[in-house]
Parts: sequence; C-alpha cells; structure tokens
Amino acid sequence: MQQRLEILESKLAHMELAFDELNQVVYEQAKQLEAAHRFIENLQGRIKEIVEHSDDPPYSAEDERPPHY
Repeated sequence: MQQRLEILESKLAHMELAFDELNQVVYEQAKQLEAAHRFIENLQGRIKEIVEHSDDPPYSAEDERPPHY
C-alpha cells in the first residue's frame, strides 16, 4: 500500500509540473496573440489613414485585368 501511495504522489508531482509548464506556455501565447492583435489594429488604422488622404480613386481588384490578357 505504501508503494502505491508513493507512485501516486510521484505521478501527481509530475502532473503538477506539467500543468505549470503548460500554463506558462498558454500565458506566453496569449501575450503574443495580444501583441499581434495590437499590431494588426495599428496597421489597419495606418492603411485607413493612407486611403483617406489619398487622391487616387479607391482600388478594386475587379477593375484590374489579369496580366495574361
């Protein structure tokens, strides 16, 4: 019985360590995702600003002919 208890305690310790490591990975990925989200929002704002201050007509991919025509 004592040996089984020691095995369970050992497994629990390993699981707690793995849980903590995975929790840290999730935390780091959440920070990276938030930074990427802020970067994309910044780019969207800059693009919108450029388009609003441009004298060119709005670009439409439908108006452009493919290069093979």
